[in-house]
Amino acid sequence: MDKTGGVPNIYVEAVGIMKVTPDTSQDYDHLPPEIKPPLLEDLTEKQHRLCVYCERRIHARENGRGSRAHIEHWHPRHSERGKHDSQAAKEDDKLSIEYRNMFACCDGATGDGEQCCDKKRKNIELHVDPAEEECRRRISYCPGSGYMRGADGDDGAEADITVLNLNERQLVANRKSYISEYLRRLFARCSGGSAKTRNELEKEKQRILALRQWPEYGGIILAMIDKRLRQYGG
Repeated sequence: MDKTGGVPNIYVEAVGIMKVTPDTSQDYDHLPPEIKPPLLEDLTEKQHRLCVYCERRIHARENGRGSRAHIEHWHPRHSERGKHDSQAAKEDDKLSIEYRNMFACCDGATGDGEQCCDKKRKNIELHVDPAEEECRRRISYCPGSGYMRGADGDDGAEADITVLNLNERQLVANRKSYISEYLRRLFARCSGGSAKTRNELEKEKQRILALRQWPEYGGIILAMIDKRLRQYGG
């Protein structure tokens, strides 16, 4: 996720006030509640309205399309270590108000009576940080099955996929159906030789990157386009 747009001023001001207010706990629970809706909207926009984990459509306001979003902390606010170690608990509190540690997440419902994403993970710590540029390279998508895997035997990524339940049956079916149809339409425009194919793929990549709202599973689609471009020397 690209957060180069900066931290919202309203959030900077609220954290600054909290830090200089005597006898105020410096953690997420003590942030003014009125700043959380604009913060969620900011995170949702920067994620192109996709859940940070499953990449399904999310929205931050009433009557939006997709799953209702909420603020998720990549490093959990109440880690297992923090329950038994006071220093770890202090680190949890510190990270709970770090903008870099916050993301927009879906409601965790798969439509199959199961849970995914943060609803499934609870307070388990993860390995793949969505704020890191290498994030997308650590996870691979199998178009034939619709499953997600850790790339090149990445055990940390594989563990995260399991913890977040990203290969739940209904998630896999929906993801495979959407991506297969998207790529079918894209590759139908790519006949006519390698130069035309490379040009069409690059055009589609730039089109997606320019959108405020990416297609669902946009990160996966971009990764697959990049993989195909490398095959054509792009």
